[in-house]
Formats: sequence, structure tokens, C-alpha cells
Amino acid sequence: MADSLDSALHAAAERFTAANPLSKQRWDAARQSLPGGNTRTVLFHDPFPLAFAGGRDATLTTLDGATLTDLLGEFTAGLFGHSEARILRAVHEALDSGISLGGHNDREQHLARLLCERFGLGLVRFTNSGTEANLMALALAVEYTRRPKVLVFRGGYHGGVLSFGDKPSPVTVPHQWVVADYNDVSGTRALIREHAGDLAAVLVEPMLGSGGAIPGAPGFLQMLRDEASAAKALLIFDEVMTSRLGPGGLQRELGIQPDLTTLGKYLGGGMSFGAFGGRADVMAYFDPTRNGHLAHAGTFNNNVLTMAAGVAGLTEVLTDAALADLNARGDRLRDGLAALFDERGVTMHASGIGSILTLHFVPGPIHRLEDAAAADPRLRQLLFLWLADHGFWIAQRGFIALSLPVTDADCDRFVECVGSFIDEYRDLLPPQRLRVRVIRGDITEQRVDAIVNAASPAMRGGGGVDGAIHRAAGPGLLAECVERFPSGLPVGGAGWTDAHDLPASRVIHAVGPVHGSGSRDQLVSAYVSALRVADELGARTVAFPLISAGVYGWPRADAIQAGFDGIAASGTSLREVRFVTPHDDIARDIEAALWRATPLRILQAVRALHERGFESVRARPGMSPSGMYWRVSVMAGARDILGYTTGNGSDVVGMDVTAATPAEAVADHLLSLSPGLEPAADAAYAEGYRDLLSLVEENAARPSAFADYFDDSDGWEIGWGSGMRVPHPPEAREDPSQRSN
Repeated sequence: MADSLDSALHAAAERFTAANPLSKQRWDAARQSLPGGNTRTVLFHDPFPLAFAGGRDATLTTLDGATLTDLLGEFTAGLFGHSEARILRAVHEALDSGISLGGHNDREQHLARLLCERFGLGLVRFTNSGTEANLMALALAVEYTRRPKVLVFRGGYHGGVLSFGDKPSPVTVPHQWVVADYNDVSGTRALIREHAGDLAAVLVEPMLGSGGAIPGAPGFLQMLRDEASAAKALLIFDEVMTSRLGPGGLQRELGIQPDLTTLGKYLGGGMSFGAFGGRADVMAYFDPTRNGHLAHAGTFNNNVLTMAAGVAGLTEVLTDAALADLNARGDRLRDGLAALFDERGVTMHASGIGSILTLHFVPGPIHRLEDAAAADPRLRQLLFLWLADHGFWIAQRGFIALSLPVTDADCDRFVECVGSFIDEYRDLLPPQRLRVRVIRGDITEQRVDAIVNAASPAMRGGGGVDGAIHRAAGPGLLAECVERFPSGLPVGGAGWTDAHDLPASRVIHAVGPVHGSGSRDQLVSAYVSALRVADELGARTVAFPLISAGVYGWPRADAIQAGFDGIAASGTSLREVRFVTPHDDIARDIEAALWRATPLRILQAVRALHERGFESVRARPGMSPSGMYWRVSVMAGARDILGYTTGNGSDVVGMDVTAATPAEAVADHLLSLSPGLEPAADAAYAEGYRDLLSLVEENAARPSAFADYFDDSDGWEIGWGSGMRVPHPPEAREDPSQRSN
């Protein structure tokens, strides 16, 4: 696949080069006076950056005369499109009255009042960019609190000198940073409390923008509000991008009020703009009538072009109705893409909220930066070049920001174009993998391709789930069972009927054994048979009850494990299996059993790689600095393949790994995360690892409890409840990535 993908990317680059000779000439000339021919890094892409001669509405024209539908919207700044007449008129009027006046003008207080009213700000100040707005907000927070530290998040982007991947960028300004994982409630809470005495601010995007359009969970963002207040630190919402997702930004949609808000992008009407504002008592530090006030300079902070364009955009163009319509259009586009990915059976995901989206080559949902890290960057580049060649402009990282002139027809054409990309390169795209979910609810209400009925051998209806499904489906279901299965079904077997009055498409009837008179193998077989019937029907999503539990007498833990074993043994091509129960205690038990095995499957996958000859691959369980999460790292020499933490549940760098996932499938996933990895011998390590893992399996212990043991030191109990104890528990190790800089 690697060679094929490289070949496809090379061919796409050649087509791009042939179609854009004037852009190539411009780039060659620019390289004589600009480093790499570039003065804005995000605009560069291979084989050379596309250049534009102009734009109108939501259309761009390249130097070579091609027209592209603009779905990038200048990274959210181009909300009004390229030729909004009311904004152009306001700018022309401002130009006619003179520019660079060197003093106050009549427009600045008008724009300030509009922003304060719109976002609930006590006071506001203007800057030239969102970057400056965030820099000034942080400087204010440090001065106001008299504290040095700022908590930020991996994947956060707050400007060219405030960028955070796994750690701060080399050009990020040198505040004392504390870096947390986005959407990690308990881990972030622990960090805030640990640093509370020194913490000036928590700086967060309510949805990561450049980090992948990853929405912040409401509970996570509310926790930040609560903990920042308790620590007497300032909560700063960076809404430079997200303020367009509702009339009062995401903060109003969420009902969470930060202490400070930073703004920018489209609010300048397409001109250079930034702003920061919030609590009047905090912003008053910049009041020049007060003794000891903070200075805030900026030649173009109140430039007449931005002030005029910003006022016109907010008063004449961006009505609440227009904004709601735009964000609804983005939601429809996201839904259309999700339906396309599901119908084509590829692992792609469109994240985001409203009019901001990002396309990923990993399954969703995506909660933090590392969830998207498994994607092969070559696929993003291939999609980007394909779209440019077929008339659409997005960011090469897959980022999309719709502008007001974009139409539903434009979005429909885009979905069709992405579909043609999938059809062209299907063999190079990752297929969808099985996801196992636990649903608290009524199985008869599941809108899936098939629901599984835990049937009796006679196939004539009965109690429990069997009776409930027959009652909800109506008499037609029983009549079809009598007709299709006159002699019933064998224990461990399965068959299907129509769903009749149920919202599902089909009912798959699976017969499990009664505890004491049937075997566990028959119970596993009932799941395997049901899944094979589902595959024969071409189903994608199937909902199961817990077969043979309840009136059939199987202990709950045994029934749960048999279900997982059946799924793992079936080799099903389903996209999703749901375990559905109305009982909270059963759902909790299934979830616990499902996710408890995730780190074990990772360790077993490493053993599977050893058996394939990749003996240099090593696994090392460990702990987070707070001691709250267990980690499993997988490495090949000095090279990290993945880092899993139990805080991620069953998500292993884009793959849902549970007790129902075969270890061999996880091994394949590990190899996909490490292209170019070659087999290498390390027999001594592989043998020792095999013995340790056997000990884990024999004692049914959670492998995350083996951190110290796998590190070849004496330490602590091997597995919770295993009874195998050694003298000393491990100390929580410091994780360098969590240190403040």
C-alpha cells in the first residue's frame, strides 16, 4: 500500500504541476526574496503553493484561470465571501475620508459597542490579529493575578507565537506553560489544582480549530470554569474562530461565561483584526486615566478600514438568521459526508460544529489531538490535490470554513466530489473497523439494520427479550417465524425475519443455551451465528441483548464474555455492534468488561507482532504523573508507535479496541501506525515478554497494573486482586510532556 499511495500522490502532484504553470512561475520568483517563497506558513503545500488572481462571492480564480469553489473561507476570516457589496461600500467610504489618521475616529466606539453587546463583554480593546489579542489577554492575566503560569492544551492554536502540539512550538512565547490533554476532565482538574497557587489563566478554545475542529465537551468546559474560579485564575475563551458558531459565540451556546474572550478573523469584515475583552474590573487595567495603568500600543489597532468593514459586517450583513442558516448548512454538510463515508465503508470522519469542519482519515468521534494522529498525512495531501484539481479549495489539513455565499448546491457538489475521490482511491483508504458500543435503552427502539432476538428453540415467542420483541413487532413476526422455521432453530444457531413494526430493517433470531444444560461453546456460537447472518444480509449495524442471561440462567459475567468472544471469533464485516439493555447496572458491567481488556489487547498485539518477526517492538505500561491514568507505550527502538492511556476508554489512536477485538487486528493497526517498520530479531526480549504476558493472562489481571513488573523492578501487587504481592508499590513517575516550561 505504501508504494501505491506514494505513486498516487506523485501522479496527483504531476497533474497539479501541469495545470498550474503560472503559480509555479510565481513561486519560483518569490523564492528569490522570501524564504521558500512564503510569508505565511499555513499557505504552503507541495509541490508548490497555488496562487490566486482574484475572488468573487465564494469563488476563487487562479493565476492560470481555473475557478474553484472556496470552502476554506480564509480559515474562518472570510465569512462574508470575497465581494460583499455592503462591506466594499463601507471600505470605499472610509478610504475617501482618509486613512492612517493617527488619532481616534468615530467608528471605533461603534464597533466596540457592537462587540460588547454581542458577546457580553464588560469592556473591549482592539488589536491587529487574534494572535495579538491572545498575547495581550495573557499579559493582562499574569499582571492581574500576579502569577506566572498558564494552562493550555495539546492541539491548541492561539496564534503564530502561541501554538501547541504535543508541546509548545519552538516559536511560542516563553510563558510558564502547563500543558494538558483537551477534553480530559479528571487529568486537567488535577493539573489545575496542582498548580492553583501559581496559575494566572486557563486559555482554551471551546472547539479546537487548527487542531482539527474538535469540539470541547460541555462538561469539560464547565469544569474549567468551576476550577478556574476555585483557583482564582482567569478563564480565557479563545473564540477567534468559534465566535461565528452562534450569535454570541460558543460561550453563549454553552451557557459558560469566561473572564476574558479573544476575538478576530471575520469580525473585522475581512480586514486585519483582533480584540480581547471581558470583565470590566480586569480590562480596567488598560484604562489610561488610571494611575499605574498598563500600556497597549498598536499603530493600526483602530485603523479606519477595519473599523468601517467591521461595523458594516455586523450591522448590515450578519443577521442572527443568516448566521443560523450558515451553521445549519455546515451541519447538513457534515451529515452528508458522514452518510457518504458509511455508505462507501471507509474510515473517514468530518468533525466540527456548524460551519467549521475538518476531514480526518480516522474514525470518529475525535476528542483530543492524539485521536487524529493515526491518520496517514499522505492521504490528506492526496485529497487536497484531488479537490483542487476538481474545483474545490480547502486547507491541505482538511479544514473547511463555509462563508455566507456558499450554497447548499455547492455543498452537495462537494460531497459528490469527495465520493469520487473515495471511488478513485478506495484501495488506498482505510476500511471502517468494527465499533462495539453499550446503549442504555430499549432494544425494540433501535434504528439499526438488524436487532438480535434472544429466541427460544421453538421460535414461537416467549418471555424476556423474546417476548418484548414479538410484542413490539406485532403478530406478523410470529406468523413469519412459524412459516420460516417450522421446526425451530438449534441451540447456538440463528436465522432472520423481517422486522415488521420495529424500526430496524431485520430481526436476527439467535438461540442460546440454558445454563446447566448447554455449553459455553453453544453460547459463543449463538453470537457467531447471528453475526454471520448479519454479514449475509449486508448489515452494517446490529443491536444485541445479552443472550442467555436472565431467565436462561447464565451468570452475567460469563454471558458478557461469551458475547465478546463470539464477536472476536466471527470475523464480521459489520461497522457497529450495540449491546442494548434498559438496566444501568448491566450496562455498567458490560462497559467495564469491554474496556478493561483494551490495554490487554495492546499487550497481546505486541506479542502477535513478535510472532510475526517484529521482535524489536516493545511495550511498557506506566502511570500518568497524577497517578490517575494508566498508560501503555509501544515502541520500536527509540521510535514511539503509540501511547495509550486508560482515560481514552477503548480508543487506541483511532481504533476502537475492546474485549471483542482480536489481538491480530490490533497488531495490524500498530503496523499501520508505523509505516516502514521492518522485522527485526530480539529473541531474549520476546521470550521474556511472552512469559510476562502469560502471567498477566493466567491471573486475569489488568495489565495496566503491571507497570513496575514490566520494567523489571521489584514492586507491588501484580494485578489487582491476584493475590500475588511483592513488597513495594511503585512511585508515580514524572512524564516530561506534562512539565511546565
